Amino acid sequence: GWFVVSDFICVYNEIDDLIIATEKILMSRYINPLKSQADSLMKALAEAESLLRIWELFQSKWKSLHPMFAMEDVRSFIPLEARKFTTLDNAWKRIMSDLRRETSLSNMMSYADLRVQMSRGVDTMEEIFSIKRIYLNTKRAQCPRLYLLDDISMLSLMSSDNHLPFMKA
Repeated sequence: GWFVVSDFICVYNEIDDLIIATEKILMSRYINPLKSQADSLMKALAEAESLLRIWELFQSKWKSLHPMFAMEDVRSFIPLEARKFTTLDNAWKRIMSDLRRETSLSNMMSYADLRVQMSRGVDTMEEIFSIKRIYLNTKRAQCPRLYLLDDISMLSLMSSDNHLPFMKA
């Protein structure tokens, strides 16, 4: 199995609760001795939320593309994108392997260029998604009924052992 975050909502709720508590502290008339620390905390919480949003986007795109590139038919039809995805896949697995040992969000945020790596990964996956649509549409052209399926359902059908023979190259 792969290490993925299964419940971003729970983490977002925790961060939101911390932001609300910090805002309450900042409104106190006794804040002056702690104001710089509270401001730093607010900035760190905003950065954490931003990192989690890009992480969630990266993860959802990766989970969508991973089954597709497990098929040799796809890898041979779009080899450049397959290489890009393999590079991205290896980087993702390496990052997740490193971060799995971390239990603290602040430690995860100190991971070298995590946000930048994930942002670049999202951009790369957007390029791959446009090519993916071309590939899937060639399969749909072979069997018009496939136009009734969304991309995820179609990929699920193609990756199953019971897929139709015409879906192979």
